Amino acid sequence: MGTSVPTIRPYRADDLPALAALFHRAVHAIPDELYGPTEREHWAPSPPEPDRWTERFAAAPPVVAIVEGAIAGFMTLEPDGHLAMAYVDPALQRRGVASALLTHLEARAEELRLGRLFAEVSLAARPFFERRGFRVVRPNEVAREGRALANWIMDKRTIALGDRGRIFVIGNSGAGKSTLAEALAERIGRSRIDLDEVAFVDQQGTRRAIGDALAMLREREGLEGAIVEGCYADLIEALAATGDQLVWLDLTVAECIANAKARPWEPHKWPSAEMQDSFLPKLLDFIATYPASTAPTGRPAHAALFDTFVGTKEKHTERPALEL
Repeated sequence: MGTSVPTIRPYRADDLPALAALFHRAVHAIPDELYGPTEREHWAPSPPEPDRWTERFAAAPPVVAIVEGAIAGFMTLEPDGHLAMAYVDPALQRRGVASALLTHLEARAEELRLGRLFAEVSLAARPFFERRGFRVVRPNEVAREGRALANWIMDKRTIALGDRGRIFVIGNSGAGKSTLAEALAERIGRSRIDLDEVAFVDQQGTRRAIGDALAMLREREGLEGAIVEGCYADLIEALAATGDQLVWLDLTVAECIANAKARPWEPHKWPSAEMQDSFLPKLLDFIATYPASTAPTGRPAHAALFDTFVGTKEKHTERPALEL
């Protein structure tokens, strides 16, 4: 083989057997000191099984790298910024294949207005991702055929939050919106607005008319550059502009419930800790409805807002530790 520059093209259905075989070769070429033979076999069972990939490739088609007519690697970017798969043929490694794939997908991320990329990175792939500007978020484990394999959660900011206009933080109750918004406001030097302060007519959760809520918000000093947090996709959609950033905290219901139970008294919302505690059962019921709720506070509305947001955006499935 020469030194041809990799070319990148979209995935085709007839690539499936070749990609499954490439995946198998790539995993089993990893040195024993990183993953032993048993771990590699759990990760990539022998022989290669193309059928295992059919549904996954249909849901999130990869891009494919070609070197001198041969498939050299593939990588996938999901619409929320998740780099889900990244594999290079061992015979074609260190020829710029992974870099060409990632460069292509970073350009795609810019088109999608993604402010952050993230991935579960193997022990073998960590040095490459670090060279490309990714940072380690935390150690992680992933289950493969009943066995836990060590890897890393890594991410890369493509947009500095301090360079954006407003920053909207959305998610379920208990997802950590208030904590994150407060930290961002302090670090960036912005005002912070809690949408709960305008969304409700009373403490029983009666929604104020959206026009009235928006009028109240527009009277707030510092709105143009504020950190705005809340559950209300309708209010955020009405306020959003192209210079703004959306941060979606998409934690599990179980995590949100645990966080809500541990929440300290919020005196700006409740006259007393006792009154706040008395509302907790209703709050937990509200949190539990998040995945299927058709209200502007439910996950379907948040997902739709994320997909169509006019500014830039990022999604987190755990409480973020942001480097700004």
